[in-house]
Amino acid sequence: ARRGWTMCPPIVPHHLSLLPCDGSVWIVHSGGHRNLRGRCLAVQTNGHLWPLFSPAQHIDWIGQPDHDKIPILLTYLKGKGVDSDMHFDLREDMQKGMIDPYNAGKLMARLARLVLIADQLAEPTISAEILFRLRKHLSAWFDHTTENLLVYDRTWGGIISCGCRYIWIDIKPVGYPLCANNGSKLECPTLTDPNFDFGNGYYNDHHFHYGYLIYSAAVVAKYDPQWAARYHERVLMLIRDIANPSPEDKHFTNFRYFDWYVGHSWALGIISDPNGKNQESTSEAVNAWYAIYLY
Repeated sequence: ARRGWTMCPPIVPHHLSLLPCDGSVWIVHSGGHRNLRGRCLAVQTNGHLWPLFSPAQHIDWIGQPDHDKIPILLTYLKGKGVDSDMHFDLREDMQKGMIDPYNAGKLMARLARLVLIADQLAEPTISAEILFRLRKHLSAWFDHTTENLLVYDRTWGGIISCGCRYIWIDIKPVGYPLCANNGSKLECPTLTDPNFDFGNGYYNDHHFHYGYLIYSAAVVAKYDPQWAARYHERVLMLIRDIANPSPEDKHFTNFRYFDWYVGHSWALGIISDPNGKNQESTSEAVNAWYAIYLY
């Protein structure tokens, strides 16, 4: 150990490759202990900060398909009639926002991916048509015209969904759903039911939910800079909700979901769970951080 060095936190194995090599830290190799994350050692620093450096990685918007797979990709994109991917769209009630933001985000992210795929397959007309639908549906959430509204919560400093209590209007031959509560009057079932909208009102899984919306926004912004300029601050509000980097931000908490010590996110919100914290979908967490990177 070194005298006068002020901090001595324990590190886990994945920290070793992230520590600086400028002499500002000193790893104590003797002792330590083993736990589920491997052998923990002590590290001393000569200040009140413990820096970890994560190397920047370049990730493309979309991978390159195998050349011999392009014909089948084109078949699914445009060669199956009304069942072709180029015709995919949200159901009419979902277009109006009678849906939770998690499933809405997944459906719009599918549209966003199809925009990129069609563009890559040299189908600009199809790409533009899908982009038009995506932009319309995504803008409704940011314009506050959906039935299920996104609202700002002053108590915990975040964006939550209001929720829709659905009723079914049975008119032959099909019928249709309606949202029975009025979100503009803050008649929000998510505020009292921790399971409503997958717990969105209790901050459960926000990085899963909003990651899809941010990914969709990144794709629209890629092709439509005017849309990007108009909605930039609203997209940033979702980013600040799940990954606000600034401790000076008075409106959103700092890094709500990502745990820099363990190196991954936690999904559970502000409700207690007898099983403790969880990260139930690592792929959706990675998708959220990827979406922010793209945006």
